Amino acid sequence: MSDQVVIHQLKGDIFYAQEHLENALRSFQDSLDLNPDAYFAIHPHHRKALILARLGRYQEALNTCGQALSLYPDQPKIHELKAKILKLLN
Repeated sequence: MSDQVVIHQLKGDIFYAQEHLENALRSFQDSLDLNPDAYFAIHPHHRKALILARLGRYQEALNTCGQALSLYPDQPKIHELKAKILKLLN
């Protein structure tokens, strides 16, 4: 994992904790842009989908869950988040 990927993920976590959701979203996207397919990318995928859902951008959140599940089909926290988003839509 490159230093830049780690930096973007840490910045995203800090922004998320501070409720700066748009900044957190950008940081997690920057991390994914650098290396979207690596195993450790599950965290930014999950956080990105979570933030999008919190912002009411449910379709984008579901799309992000779908991208994550195509890479990590056995990740329960992505399945759980997707189910919660779908429940919000119904």
